[in-house]
Amino acid sequence: MAEKIDGIGRPNIQPTRSSETADSGRARRAENAGNAAAEKPAAERAAGERVELTESAQRLRKLEARLAAQAEIDEKRVAEVKQRIAEGRFDLDPRRIANKLIKIEKDL
Repeated sequence: MAEKIDGIGRPNIQPTRSSETADSGRARRAENAGNAAAEKPAAERAAGERVELTESAQRLRKLEARLAAQAEIDEKRVAEVKQRIAEGRFDLDPRRIANKLIKIEKDL
């Protein structure tokens, strides 16, 4: 049986220890009740509440949409390389390849 681990739809229950005092238990339950109110779905929240994305988040969302719209493989570039290989004009430059590999490694 699979269980969701995201906590959505589950009550916010915290285990208690036997050494916990009654006051600290009440404080924790009050805190949990506050957390549960903050986790309510949008339909249950007050009508005046709203969420605004930062400018960076908005730019990121637009960038993600542009990337999703692009093809993963540049078919034109693949065709060019195939043609150059077939014609024997595809030159490999080991120094250039090594420099690019080093740059990739540094970027990681």
